Amino acid sequence: MDNYVLRLRPEAARKFIDALRIRFNAPVRYAGKLYSWDTVIRLEAQELANHALGKRIDLDFSKPKPALHRTDSEAVRSQIMSLTTTEARRHGIRRNTLWHLQQRAREHKTFKIYSKVERKLSQT
Repeated sequence: MDNYVLRLRPEAARKFIDALRIRFNAPVRYAGKLYSWDTVIRLEAQELANHALGKRIDLDFSKPKPALHRTDSEAVRSQIMSLTTTEARRHGIRRNTLWHLQQRAREHKTFKIYSKVERKLSQT
């Protein structure tokens, strides 16, 4: 029977917690002000508690929405896969960069396209 327990080494756990800490400290606009995510979660939990106690009638968890921006859409994947080395070089994309992007696109893994390369890809 799977219990989905994941055991991490101490250094991996430390890195994971640091990454979470960075994400939870990212600013987000909530009720007209900038708050960190941990503060927004606390405020939403207070809102839920007030609703459970009958002090608040309406309950809305739809705001704020996290901004998730992906650079690896299917259109970009197909554009990268169809790009040849000579075309890439003509647009200023190095051969090893193109190879790495094509490997990630072929395996259907997520990948990050840096802004310089993204601008060069949009020129094609």
